[in-house]
Amino acid sequence: MDNKPSEIIKEYKVNVQGLNFPVRARIIRDVRGDEQHVFLGELSHYCKQFEDAATPYYPSLVRQSIDSLESLIIDYLEKFTTIDVVENEFY
Repeated sequence: MDNKPSEIIKEYKVNVQGLNFPVRARIIRDVRGDEQHVFLGELSHYCKQFEDAATPYYPSLVRQSIDSLESLIIDYLEKFTTIDVVENEFY
């Protein structure tokens, strides 16, 4: 098991019309001191963002800036659809 010290900075919960559960997200700060990968985002579910997509979209949610990461998470949540929703088993 890889124990990495971290702390949850922010959490989000969004109700998506057509889903019977909320989609959740969180921003985690890695406290190991790695300046290249300080903030990590996690999503409880993923989806296809449009009907013709081959697979659900799994964004890269690792950034040096909390603002940059927060923008990515909010953008993903605002575009969340009910198409091929997949649960993140590690959330």
